[in-house]
Amino acid sequence: SLIGRHDISLQKNSSIATTILFDRMYGLGEDEYILLKDKIKAVTADQILETANKIFSRAEVLAVVGKKS
Repeated sequence: SLIGRHDISLQKNSSIATTILFDRMYGLGEDEYILLKDKIKAVTADQILETANKIFSRAEVLAVVGKKS
């Protein structure tokens, strides 16, 4: 699904140009948008579980946002 959405998002030349621009701004190569598919495919289920465990095993945090009176 992620790969498909990425490919669809790059159907316009302007989208490709914007993607290359942001990749360069983030310090990535100009061909990053082409390599992304292989990088996504290389992620394993174990890596996803490990990352999810790190994120969801942290202590709870409460944030209150509102107008200061």
